[in-house]
Amino acid sequence: MIKVLFTGTGRCGTGYVSAAFSNSGVACGHETVYGLDGYKERPNLLIEASWLAVPHLTELDANVELYHLVRHPQECITSLVSCGPRLWEPILSGNTLASGPWGQYLAKYYTASNDCVG
Repeated sequence: MIKVLFTGTGRCGTGYVSAAFSNSGVACGHETVYGLDGYKERPNLLIEASWLAVPHLTELDANVELYHLVRHPQECITSLVSCGPRLWEPILSGNTLASGPWGQYLAKYYTASNDCVG
């Protein structure tokens, strides 16, 4: 069971955090526990970094240390837009906010996601 969770919006730095820990010899999953297909228990993994954990925050064990990663909005949204629909279509299917320009939707997503983490 994870003891430490890093989360935020997509493109906020969870991959970087995971690589930094792992390259230092400390195992840290990146979208390993919280992935596109939901939650998967990984008993031997103590640290996870995933923006996909945001919808599951209310289910977190009270003992999990939560770290909110925040990247400058302009850099984050520009990076999100550059990913294009290949990343976002599976996640946004059925989401009423998904209509309209990507940048406009992603700005709303950036705000709402950060509000969820608090």
